[in-house]
Amino acid sequence: MDFTPPLRDFADGALPCPSGRLRIGMIGGFFALVPAGPMAFLRGFASRIVREFDGFRAPMNQSEPQRRMRRLTPVAAARLRSRNSKRSGSQAATGMVLDMIFE
Repeated sequence: MDFTPPLRDFADGALPCPSGRLRIGMIGGFFALVPAGPMAFLRGFASRIVREFDGFRAPMNQSEPQRRMRRLTPVAAARLRSRNSKRSGSQAATGMVLDMIFE
């Protein structure tokens, strides 16, 4: 599957995304530049990217969900289980990642 045409179409149709104020934060075990405050536009943009390009992701093997759950804190695991009951598939994963970035 060629990634270039869909990426080009996405970039051609995407509005500029203001980053706003950034701060140094942690995502997982890594330092990252993260928004200093709530940024609905940036969150929507990130969510759209995940939805548009989800089909290019390799499928998870059977052990991957369990491996990822072991890495979560008890609070994060409970939050993910609660949100997954309302979402399905990549929506659940997208929500968890976006929540980590934008909290």
